Amino acid sequence: MKKKSGIGTRVISNNLFNKLSKAKSYSSIVNESGNLTKQILTANVLATKDTPVKAESTNKNIVYIKRLYLLDNKPFIIVNHYLPNIDVADELQSLKNQSLYKFLRDNGQEINSFSDEFSAVNIDETDKKILQKQDNLALKRIRRGFDNKGKLIEYTESIYDSNKMPYKIEYEI
Repeated sequence: MKKKSGIGTRVISNNLFNKLSKAKSYSSIVNESGNLTKQILTANVLATKDTPVKAESTNKNIVYIKRLYLLDNKPFIIVNHYLPNIDVADELQSLKNQSLYKFLRDNGQEINSFSDEFSAVNIDETDKKILQKQDNLALKRIRRGFDNKGKLIEYTESIYDSNKMPYKIEYEI
C-alpha cells in the first residue's frame, strides 16, 4: 500500500499480470512479419454430437470452418473453428480474409473473455501434408471464447508449425 496525504490509499499488487495494460496479439506480430493470407478449406454445418463442443453446447448444429494461414505463401497454421451460436452457413465464404472476431461481432456475438491451452502434439499425415512439414511435431492451441454471461461462443483448435513462425505474444507494462 502507498499512503499519500490528501490522495487516499492505493493498493499495489505484486502480481505482474495485474499491471499489464496492453498485449500485442500473435496475429498482429504475424502481420508485421510478412504477408499473411488465409484460405478457407472447409465451411459447413456439423451435428453438435460430432464436434469437440458436444459437452459444452445445447445447440443441435455447429458452424465449422477450417482455415489455412499462410505466411509469405508458406502454410504454417491450420485452424478449426467451431461456432455454436451462429446460423449463417451461407455467409461463410465471406470470412476468407476477415477476422473471426469481426465475423462473430457482425453476427451478434461478442467475445468477453477467452482461455487458451497449449500442448505439443504429433500431427497426422493429412496435417503434415497441408503444412508441408517433414516432421510430425507441432504446437496445438485450444481457444474457448465466452460472452459476458460465460456462454461459449467460439471453440478453436489451431495447429502451428512454430518452426516457420514461433508463437509469440508481446506484453506492455
